[in-house]
Amino acid sequence: MVLWVIDGGAAHYGIESTVISLVDDLPVLLRPGAISLQQLEDAIGKPVTMPSALDLSTPLSPGMKYRHYAPRTPIILFKEIDLLKSALETDRSLMRMVLSREPLPLSLPDSSHWFALNAPHFYSLLRQADTVGYDQIVIYCDEITLFDLALMNRILKSASCI
Repeated sequence: MVLWVIDGGAAHYGIESTVISLVDDLPVLLRPGAISLQQLEDAIGKPVTMPSALDLSTPLSPGMKYRHYAPRTPIILFKEIDLLKSALETDRSLMRMVLSREPLPLSLPDSSHWFALNAPHFYSLLRQADTVGYDQIVIYCDEITLFDLALMNRILKSASCI
């Protein structure tokens, strides 16, 4: 039974904490978060490894094997702007939530709406997509987003890619 719950307010980074294992000699990153791999290695003084989620039969930490919050709305990921543009043109009647770090250099169909992709608002945007009733969530993963280990981890899990 839970007797107390303390609400600490909105998290600055917006996604779950970084979790590492120090059980063995070599530290293992179990879940990426606001603390970068480089910051961990600097603090510990050792290299930190990252296990493959596919190699684990039993998750060692929340968020390692099973999907994080995944919306009912299907998620489609793009790394190339031309492929994204083509996909948006295929059925202009679909109501799409389009997420990208920066506004996209293309015009969206009237039924699609752009939102800024960032870690602090990622989960609330997924919930909003379900609440509003979007047909799809389209995420453009530019180079900066692709190198944001924690955010990409949550994007891939929400999209059922890992």
